[in-house]
Amino acid sequence: MTDYRGLRVCIYARVSTSRQAKNDLSIPDQIERLEAWCQQTGATVAHTVIEPGASAIDDDRPRFQKMIAAAMSEERRFDIILVHSLSRLFRNAVHFMQYRAMLKRPKVRIVSITQSFGDDPAAELAIGMLALFDEYTSLENAKHTQRAMLANARLGYWNGQTPPLGYRTYEAERKEGKSKRKLEIDDDEAFVVCKVFELYLHGPPGSPPLGITRLADWMNRHGYKYRGRKFHVSNVQAVLRNTAYCGVAFYNKSDSRRASGAMRASGSRSRCHP
Repeated sequence: MTDYRGLRVCIYARVSTSRQAKNDLSIPDQIERLEAWCQQTGATVAHTVIEPGASAIDDDRPRFQKMIAAAMSEERRFDIILVHSLSRLFRNAVHFMQYRAMLKRPKVRIVSITQSFGDDPAAELAIGMLALFDEYTSLENAKHTQRAMLANARLGYWNGQTPPLGYRTYEAERKEGKSKRKLEIDDDEAFVVCKVFELYLHGPPGSPPLGITRLADWMNRHGYKYRGRKFHVSNVQAVLRNTAYCGVAFYNKSDSRRASGAMRASGSRSRCHP
């Protein structure tokens, strides 16, 4: 049995989304179990790294990168990176094996409290297979989630992204304990959208229609806000180009030439188009 007494541990806890934090093993749960492991084995917690809302598909995670830099530094601030499962660290087999090999140089180990491996060639094979399985599981879950969200959009439900300016969501129905939401007009914001279209099409009283830059300036000078923020060319364009104000929203639109998952914004046809 490996002796961990006196070894310094960096705890790494991660969840991909806020929803996962509620429904899966939350960060506090991970930390509690990882700290308990340290107490049982005699290891010492030197650092705790928390990375909420970050996918493990890639390594573009600021706190993860900071942890790796600390592990690779001359000081070598810890001996073990401790995770609840290897999937908390990576769901990309190639990246996992690359970082694992890199961490061997400063003699920093990756340890999972739920997946115990030895140090022989069979253990190396098992770890590689597990990393591949984690990646496969992640890709399959993403595929099924995307398919379900496309079906949800085709049925006219809103998939959870921030509604366009002038809209809010409401619960249209509940299925199997899950809320199904649609768009409706938010009267507290709709007048701002109407003003944007009015100025773009007709201009202010006694003046010609305004271009986008002048329109943003006019809105700011007259105290209008885009959900608490100033108007800019980008968000004025976002309003003018959004088909939701014609009554149709799109989900999974990859570019301006191709869209799938067309979603009728039920009950949300604009009341201020000309």
